[in-house]
Amino acid sequence: MKALDKKLIRDLSRLRGQIIAIAFTGAFLGTALGLWFGAAVTQNYARFFSFPLLRYEAGTGVVAGAIFISFTWI
Repeated sequence: MKALDKKLIRDLSRLRGQIIAIAFTGAFLGTALGLWFGAAVTQNYARFFSFPLLRYEAGTGVVAGAIFISFTWI
Protein backbone atom coordinates (compact mmCIF):
# COMPACT_ATOMS: atom_id res chain seq x y z
CA MET A 1 0.00 0.00 0.00
CA LYS A 2 1.03 3.52 -0.60
CA ALA A 3 1.83 5.79 2.32
CA LEU A 4 -1.12 8.01 1.37
CA ASP A 5 -3.53 5.07 1.58
CA LYS A 6 -2.24 4.10 5.02
CA LYS A 7 -2.60 7.68 6.25
CA LEU A 8 -6.14 7.90 4.86
CA ILE A 9 -7.17 4.65 6.54
CA ARG A 10 -5.66 5.82 9.84
CA ASP A 11 -7.46 9.18 9.64
CA LEU A 12 -10.82 7.61 8.75
CA SER A 13 -10.58 5.07 11.56
CA ARG A 14 -9.94 7.94 13.97
CA LEU A 15 -13.08 9.73 12.73
CA ARG A 16 -15.30 6.61 12.72
CA GLY A 17 -17.48 7.76 15.64
CA GLN A 18 -18.16 11.13 14.06
CA ILE A 19 -18.94 9.55 10.70
CA ILE A 20 -21.45 7.17 12.31
CA ALA A 21 -23.06 10.05 14.25
CA ILE A 22 -23.46 12.04 11.03
CA ALA A 23 -24.96 9.00 9.29
CA PHE A 24 -27.49 8.42 12.10
CA THR A 25 -28.46 12.09 12.08
CA GLY A 26 -28.93 12.01 8.32
CA ALA A 27 -30.97 8.80 8.53
CA PHE A 28 -33.23 10.29 11.20
CA LEU A 29 -33.74 13.62 9.43
CA GLY A 30 -34.17 11.98 6.04
CA THR A 31 -36.78 9.57 7.39
CA ALA A 32 -38.69 12.30 9.23
CA LEU A 33 -38.70 14.68 6.27
CA GLY A 34 -39.51 11.88 3.83
CA LEU A 35 -42.52 10.75 5.86
CA TRP A 36 -43.75 14.33 6.19
CA PHE A 37 -43.27 15.05 2.48
CA GLY A 38 -44.91 11.80 1.43
CA ALA A 39 -47.97 12.53 3.56
CA ALA A 40 -48.19 16.10 2.23
CA VAL A 41 -47.96 14.99 -1.41
CA THR A 42 -50.57 12.29 -0.87
CA GLN A 43 -52.92 14.80 0.78
CA ASN A 44 -52.53 17.28 -2.08
CA TYR A 45 -53.02 14.53 -4.67
CA ALA A 46 -56.21 13.32 -2.94
CA ARG A 47 -57.57 16.86 -2.68
CA PHE A 48 -56.78 17.73 -6.31
CA PHE A 49 -58.36 14.59 -7.76
CA SER A 50 -61.21 14.50 -5.18
CA PHE A 51 -60.58 10.98 -3.94
CA PRO A 52 -62.87 10.06 -1.04
CA LEU A 53 -60.10 8.09 0.68
CA LEU A 54 -56.40 7.97 -0.07
CA ARG A 55 -54.04 7.08 2.74
CA TYR A 56 -50.29 7.41 2.88
CA GLU A 57 -48.61 4.37 4.37
CA ALA A 58 -44.87 3.98 4.70
CA GLY A 59 -43.98 0.44 5.59
CA THR A 60 -41.36 -0.18 8.22
CA GLY A 61 -39.59 -2.54 5.84
CA VAL A 62 -39.15 0.22 3.28
CA VAL A 63 -37.84 2.66 5.89
CA ALA A 64 -35.51 0.06 7.42
CA GLY A 65 -34.29 -0.98 3.97
CA ALA A 66 -33.51 2.61 3.01
CA ILE A 67 -31.59 3.20 6.23
CA PHE A 68 -29.73 -0.09 5.78
CA ILE A 69 -28.72 0.84 2.23
CA SER A 70 -27.50 4.24 3.40
CA PHE A 71 -25.32 2.63 6.06
CA THR A 72 -23.69 0.22 3.61
CA TRP A 73 -21.76 3.19 2.22
CA ILE A 74 -19.95 3.83 5.51
